[in-house]
Amino acid sequence: MSASEWRRPAREALLRARDGDPSAVGEVLMTYRDQLKRVVRTRLDRRLASRLDASDVVNDVLGAACESVAEWLQQQKSIYACLHRSLRTRLALLHRDHIGAQKRSVTREARLVGSVNQDSVMLLCRQLAGSNETPSRAAARVEICSIVRSALAELPDTDREIVVLRSLEGTPTSEVAELLDLTAGAVKMRYLRAIRRLRTRLNALN
Repeated sequence: MSASEWRRPAREALLRARDGDPSAVGEVLMTYRDQLKRVVRTRLDRRLASRLDASDVVNDVLGAACESVAEWLQQQKSIYACLHRSLRTRLALLHRDHIGAQKRSVTREARLVGSVNQDSVMLLCRQLAGSNETPSRAAARVEICSIVRSALAELPDTDREIVVLRSLEGTPTSEVAELLDLTAGAVKMRYLRAIRRLRTRLNALN
């Protein structure tokens, strides 16, 4: 999913949901269901992915949000930003309950737990390599991804989150700005700077 494929609720549905129409609230929430599932697939640890279904996790979050949608709209909040925050909280609890006792690392890479999983790091590696990936580079993909993972962990928290939101979740700049309380211009600048930094680390392998 790219930003150009981003689904948004119909204006009429938003107006009715703001007034508390249950069917409209459901319509608004369902608009974001696939996008939220992508968040789960991007961030859920591999050790949990085999035990937890992304649809179930998202459905729990959407169900809990039903009573809040009208208030969010009345306060002119981004519905997606509110849902995303709720989902991140849910994922953090799942990580804590299922694997938190197994890993108490305080290393830089521990920051990635609940932020992005290994499959997503591999996807980011392919995006960064683009058409420049050669057979020899493909053969060394594990090493490449390890380096990119370390570089991603070393980014400032906000910059790392921007990369995940834009490159892996396909979130539009406007929604990223809303989520992180930044201007759209700041999001664009920080994203380009972070990607440049990651590519520099990747190109150092040549």
